[in-house]
Amino acid sequence: NGRTAHPSGNRLPYDVAAPHNCYPCLPTGPGLAGERWIAIACMDDAQWHTLRKLMGNPAWAEDERYNSATGRTANVGELDKHVAQWTKGMVAEEIMAICQANEVPAGVVQSGVDLAEMDPQLALDNFLAPVDDSEPQEAGTIYRDRLPLYFAKTPADSYRRHREVGQDNVDVLSDWLAMGADEVRQGEEDGLLT
Repeated sequence: NGRTAHPSGNRLPYDVAAPHNCYPCLPTGPGLAGERWIAIACMDDAQWHTLRKLMGNPAWAEDERYNSATGRTANVGELDKHVAQWTKGMVAEEIMAICQANEVPAGVVQSGVDLAEMDPQLALDNFLAPVDDSEPQEAGTIYRDRLPLYFAKTPADSYRRHREVGQDNVDVLSDWLAMGADEVRQGEEDGLLT
């Protein structure tokens, strides 16, 4: 279209839709690991009116600037602050359930733990599974994500455990730098190689 794309974060660069962002929710613990967020995307006025009802029709939402998607988008900074005030006192999964039950697009911003332990679709698809490898390593059980495709004639489900740091030093350094195995081992013992 002749326009240079620029970072837009959670705001849509070409669509007029608001609120359309990620909002903080009740944390589950301290620090970044305990943060919880909800993504809410009102793509039309009907979804906005439903969200207003779900938020309890707060007085601020009656402002005429929020009556249209154009007005909400023009005032999105203030709008986002108001929506965040509502979400920050609630559990992310509860907001998602309430919004989705009322046809307002919303989803929990999932952490790695959420994806591994609580995502029903990934669990149904066996997306994460332990790597079956007899090679002992300090890291213990390693999980891998499965290619989400199935092939009838060409299996794509053979996965190997990751390599330990330095495990391939001899192979790589002999190939790249023509170093001998003894020279590499001496470098490891001297602390020059990891």
